[in-house]
Amino acid sequence: TFTASIVAALACAAAAAPSHAQTTLVDTGPGNASGGYSLFNSGSSFNHLGAQFALSEAFTIGTIQAWMVRPSGTLIVKLRANSGGNLPDAELASASFPVAFAGFSAQWTSFSVGNWSQPAGTYWITFEPTAGTTGGSMPGNVPDPLPATAFLTDGNPDWVLHSSGDALGRYGLQLITPAPPDRIDQTLSESDWVEL
Repeated sequence: TFTASIVAALACAAAAAPSHAQTTLVDTGPGNASGGYSLFNSGSSFNHLGAQFALSEAFTIGTIQAWMVRPSGTLIVKLRANSGGNLPDAELASASFPVAFAGFSAQWTSFSVGNWSQPAGTYWITFEPTAGTTGGSMPGNVPDPLPATAFLTDGNPDWVLHSSGDALGRYGLQLITPAPPDRIDQTLSESDWVEL
């Protein structure tokens, strides 16, 4: 019948539709098992960390993973523009995450940011703990380092680049595209159709 033919066609189209997996945009690999540069904010002093990346095409970030000894408190993760001095600049997007200390061994810590989209270019991901956040760090020495990393402390007026020879400043970062929406089964029985 006519309706049965439509159902069959829809079923074939659904079966032939390509699956869209998440794509890893940036992956430095993991760093050292512990140690690294501190990530904290006591209220009177703080240390923020930043990681630069460059992509040749427009992109959307859904998940950020950082190789870190997770602090206890709250981390604000930000996407920042790159300044003329090759440092973190204007905030383009941000999200706040509660974090809990999980021991002194580093691990990938995942931050789901939804959909952060930008054109091709050079950008920074920064990790900025709020007051009362303690005990964190980002161990360096990753196998595939980023173009640059930087830190911001209460003793400096602006971000400071780690030297290219500073292995401990080679932070671990993964940037992953958003997860695709759940696939909807488009196969319908003939009884689901209304005769016209």
